[in-house]
Amino acid sequence: MKLYKITDKDGKSYNETQWGENVTHKAIGRGKKLCTKDFIHAYTDPYLAVFFNPIGGNYNDKTMLLWEARGRVLAKEVDKVGCKQLTTIKQISKPQISMEQRVEIAIRCVVQFYKEPSFIQWANKWLNNVDRTEDAARAAEAAAWAAARAAARAAARAAEAAAWAAARAAEDAARAAEDAAWAAEAAAWAAEAVARAVKSFNITEVIMEVLDNENH
Repeated sequence: MKLYKITDKDGKSYNETQWGENVTHKAIGRGKKLCTKDFIHAYTDPYLAVFFNPIGGNYNDKTMLLWEARGRVLAKEVDKVGCKQLTTIKQISKPQISMEQRVEIAIRCVVQFYKEPSFIQWANKWLNNVDRTEDAARAAEAAAWAAARAAARAAARAAEAAAWAAARAAEDAARAAEDAAWAAEAAAWAAEAVARAVKSFNITEVIMEVLDNENH
């Protein structure tokens, strides 16, 4: 099936594996566990590849490469898939996801099932562009953090990460580059945490809904 692979600017992925046009690699492991030598990682959608890069390859967003690939999916998680053999066909253009969109995706994922009132109130204000201040985001983060300490629930921790991402994105421009990297990672982590907790949750649909929104 058609898949997608991200690499650094030189076409390399984990362990200096070199990719390029019509290049094929095989996994050397014989097990069935992702994030090991048992599988080669890929993505089912180019937007998933770009969105989850901060907690995947963590390549420089500006210089990383996106490849159309082909492989047989033998393992799957909410953010990525695994193949025993993968072939990169050609380099393609990367879809653009702004920091605002990343944060919105994370928040929309979390509110699917984290219903703590103060967090929902903050989330609705953020989504409706009523209050996107750092102070408000920090307050939501603190509330979710307290809930996470009390119950250690994935939803609460995802809410904490989403609010933290929003707070980082709202900080001073002087630290914009660093904040953007941290916010992107927090947004990806929050969305993944929710998707892992709710097996029927389709994060691709949330991403596309946000990107298709006429306000973006």
